[in-house]
Amino acid sequence: MTTKIYRIILCIAISTVILITSGCVKDTLYNTPHPDQAALEVTTDWSGISKDAVVPGTYMIRVGEEIQTVSGEKNVFRSLLDPGHYNLLIYNKPNGITISDITATVNTLVNGTLDPNPGFLFSGYNEFDTPVDDTLKVKMPMNQHIRSLNMELKLTPEDALRLKRTTAVLSGIASSVDLITGKIVSTKGKLIIPMFTLNTESSGASEVVHSGVVSDYTMGNPVLAASLRIFGIMSGEKQELTLNVTLTNNTVHTIKTDLTDYLKNFGSGEIEPLVLDATLTLPVEAGIEVTISDWNIVNNGIIIIN
Repeated sequence: MTTKIYRIILCIAISTVILITSGCVKDTLYNTPHPDQAALEVTTDWSGISKDAVVPGTYMIRVGEEIQTVSGEKNVFRSLLDPGHYNLLIYNKPNGITISDITATVNTLVNGTLDPNPGFLFSGYNEFDTPVDDTLKVKMPMNQHIRSLNMELKLTPEDALRLKRTTAVLSGIASSVDLITGKIVSTKGKLIIPMFTLNTESSGASEVVHSGVVSDYTMGNPVLAASLRIFGIMSGEKQELTLNVTLTNNTVHTIKTDLTDYLKNFGSGEIEPLVLDATLTLPVEAGIEVTISDWNIVNNGIIIIN
């Protein structure tokens, strides 16, 4: 009888110890190894970029003043965050563009004009309050700030053979953008040089044209084509294309054409390349000037009447 009572008392004592111990362990359990801080996991969404753009191999995650270089779509920020309110900025550093704080600026070449083909620039911005003892997961859509502008000047095969050299300049181009808002922050437009080369309209393959000099041309459907990458245009300024054409008889002809109306919505949200085409007509006799006529906006091969 005494043995049974002893066993009962012993079982009660052991159960009591287990309950007390279990209660203490439960009170000190946490969801993460950082109970007083938060971890940050960022997933970037690149689904909204243009067809001609390329997702950068590396980009920057900036939380407050701390910056981390990462790659891939999902990354955990290297530092744990104390409770508080934070700003999250994600951006890449493409060739031809300089980043200063939250402003991105296209580099200026030695001749004073903008780099005509910088890399594609993306950024995303968000603000958040950190939880405690948890991992905050943020999905960030990436916004594209560079858009391609393609210009094509159609010629007759006969006129293409008469071309010796072309140079051009386009005015009123924006050089800086805010990485947070995506808005143009330039105060004055700059010049940019489109490098026109002679292509065949049917194949799109470049003919043998070097530095704007036409040395040989195979008969076909010729176009003078140039491609630019720009943030946008300066509102209130003219976007004027000045084209200098040197013919095989060494005569030089200059033609100015106003593209302001065709570029008025450039940089307002659309990111797919804008294609403009027109007809370039060379003079057939002395006293006649070069003309550019019938500018059109072309989307997917369809001409849109402006």
